[in-house]
Amino acid sequence: MNYRARPAWRNDWILILVIFTCFTTPLSWGGEIGSLANYLPLLAIPLIVLVAYRHYVLLYTVDEQKIESRRGIIARHLEMIRIEDLRNVSVDQTVCQRIFMLGDVGFSSAGGGGIEVMFRGVSRPVDLKTRVEQAQREL
Repeated sequence: MNYRARPAWRNDWILILVIFTCFTTPLSWGGEIGSLANYLPLLAIPLIVLVAYRHYVLLYTVDEQKIESRRGIIARHLEMIRIEDLRNVSVDQTVCQRIFMLGDVGFSSAGGGGIEVMFRGVSRPVDLKTRVEQAQREL
């Protein structure tokens, strides 16, 4: 099993809607010179950076031996569990996440006290849980 993913773009659907609104509002207001609406696209720039950062800062991988969560662009934080030590796989979904087929998948090992590796905002979390449990049975 090889799985490699980042948090889904639709995880930030509210921010993406705000960015879209910042670019379309000046067009609907007629674009008068000096209007406050003309500066809304400037507000969208930091939001675009935030959405891109939240997407690219996390990388989730699952292979035949291990489950990894990497966080960071320059500095790195790595969490890992070996599949043979895996004790529990849990899926958490809010109502909005269920509508967008997103969710959080938590992995805990036999030696740990709680969830040690968390995949946040991944697409089709139940399918991922099933695939990981299948890989664990094949060991």
